[in-house]
Amino acid sequence: YYHKGEYAEGEKYFYKALNILGKSFGPRHPNMAAVINNLARLYEATGAFPQAKNLYEQFRYFKKNKVNEVQLNG
Repeated sequence: YYHKGEYAEGEKYFYKALNILGKSFGPRHPNMAAVINNLARLYEATGAFPQAKNLYEQFRYFKKNKVNEVQLNG
């Protein structure tokens, strides 16, 4: 959806993914970081910079603390 410019639809699915991952694996699971980073990129692309900044800070936390020692793609 991001590459198609369908940002609202993409945002909906990113939040759905965060909800599912959080319930299934907990909030510190490394896949959460990937979704958070992608959602931040979506917000940046739409000009929603405060939201993007907040999410990028969360993503940096995951990377800095090497959550679950899994390499994150971003």
